[in-house]
Amino acid sequence: MAIAGTALELASFDAERFRPRVLFESAAMKVVLAALEPEQAVDLHDPKVDVVISVLQGQADVWVGDAPRRMRPGDVAVIPAGETRGMRAAGGRAVLLHVVAPPPAEEAHAGVVHRPWPEPERPERDPAETIRAEHRELLPHLDHLDALADAVTELPEDELRNRLARVLDFLRSVLLPHAGAEDAALYPAVERVLRAVGGATRTMSEDHRAIGALIEELAELAAREPAPRRALQRTLDRLAALVRVHFGKEEDVYVPLLERLDAGEARGLLEALGRTPGHEHRH
Repeated sequence: MAIAGTALELASFDAERFRPRVLFESAAMKVVLAALEPEQAVDLHDPKVDVVISVLQGQADVWVGDAPRRMRPGDVAVIPAGETRGMRAAGGRAVLLHVVAPPPAEEAHAGVVHRPWPEPERPERDPAETIRAEHRELLPHLDHLDALADAVTELPEDELRNRLARVLDFLRSVLLPHAGAEDAALYPAVERVLRAVGGATRTMSEDHRAIGALIEELAELAAREPAPRRALQRTLDRLAALVRVHFGKEEDVYVPLLERLDAGEARGLLEALGRTPGHEHRH
């Protein structure tokens, strides 16, 4: 019987123990869907059957021959008979596809010893804390930008020129190299994980949260008497800049991807937008 569906539709998770689901079996091969809860594992073992392992959802550590490998959707491992294999969910649920050839008979597992996974290797430094520490060092300099923006219309020309020179030196020599390092190293690493966990659009939702917070801040300032003009100016500038950047990201990165939707997906998107307050009068 033919079977088709998404990994999550076909998977059978069990919090108590790993339960593989056999999708197909013939004299030539056996196709198994392995659904793992967070940190669930299949012990290391080396049966006398060939296996192809592919990650469909989430991410997993897969033991390939003599070492573990972090695998994500799109990754494939081919492990010949007699070589060690095993798998362990990493950072959340994971769904993996196994194609075993030939289907394992009793003799394929005769004398096979199952061994537990070793403790995972930990990096000497925490990359997340490294990034946070860099941001903590940079954030006070942004206060200087705010202060200069507030004073730019009142400063004497010489002082304005000096402060602008210092700000530009920081932006060019510190902030832009920081951004370049993130483009080169941080974002590629994060993108590999985002593809696995399905969170590639969360940064855009965080923009929406920040926009909402600035709107509330603007409303609070607008209610004060007398009007705090500099605070209003700063909040208006920040709100306009954030919305423009957000729209730019949507149109440059996300909107072009909509061409890949099929007709049904496109209709569903338009219908959902039409039901959303603020959209219905424009569609």
